[in-house]
Amino acid sequence: MPCAATVGTLTDAGRVVQGYADDIFSRGREMLDVVKRRGAPARLTLAVGVSDLGGGANNAIAIFDAVTGDRLVELPTRRKFITSLTFTSDGRRLAAGFNGAVQIWDVPNRKLLRTLDGFERGVTRLAFSPKGDLLAAGTHDGQVWVWSAATGRRTQVIDTGTRGVRSLAFSADGRFLVTATNKAPVAVWDVSPPPPAGSEPDA
Repeated sequence: MPCAATVGTLTDAGRVVQGYADDIFSRGREMLDVVKRRGAPARLTLAVGVSDLGGGANNAIAIFDAVTGDRLVELPTRRKFITSLTFTSDGRRLAAGFNGAVQIWDVPNRKLLRTLDGFERGVTRLAFSPKGDLLAAGTHDGQVWVWSAATGRRTQVIDTGTRGVRSLAFSADGRFLVTATNKAPVAVWDVSPPPPAGSEPDA
């Protein structure tokens, strides 16, 4: 089938690196070569979104062993044109962004856990918090949506004030989110959950 690889994500259980690919065979192999040259540790994995350009429903997220190039898992999805992918730091869950939706997958069990929607723009960037409890999605219109990864409950919507979220990163404690957008300075946002109702504020 005609296909296009959209995004690759590398993880070695603690380090996440995103890279773009227009062609699964050229850029995908390029990324594997870079990993090999750097002496990557075992079980480094590469996730690539593959879309059926013929208009069919044969779309999938293919996961490879980035050291050997072996295809490990294929996660079929009817949604097409995957625009962003990111793993949790332990590599067990994977988020995939589309136009107006985000899917969260249990990779070892090849199971779709949930689909997050409610927005209309395409997802440009995804990021899990270090503990994997929050998921942030940046969009073309400059918004950043934040959800509880466990429940799918939306916890925050950030309007960055400009278009095109280019990068997202959580702080080590997961309380803050750093955003970079087109034609705007890097910004830091407080995404820590509000205290439970009735709790006493810190002195």
